[in-house]
Amino acid sequence: FIKTIRDERKYEKVGAIGYCYGGAAAVRLGATGLVESLIICHPGPITIAQVKAIKARKLIYTTRHELWSDLLDAGSYRL
Repeated sequence: FIKTIRDERKYEKVGAIGYCYGGAAAVRLGATGLVESLIICHPGPITIAQVKAIKARKLIYTTRHELWSDLLDAGSYRL
């Protein structure tokens, strides 16, 4: 799909938005280099290592109840 919209529609930049399990999929997609930007909301099961592997620019929205939001708040990982 991404190759098609780049080749046939001549899009130069492509981004992805994902919520919950779609957010987890977006995290994985962001590590491939196929997209330039991501918006991830309430992501499904992911790890800090997966987030660090993202090559695209990213914006991640989490709730206070998510397992790794405390790590982000504590500065263990900065987006």
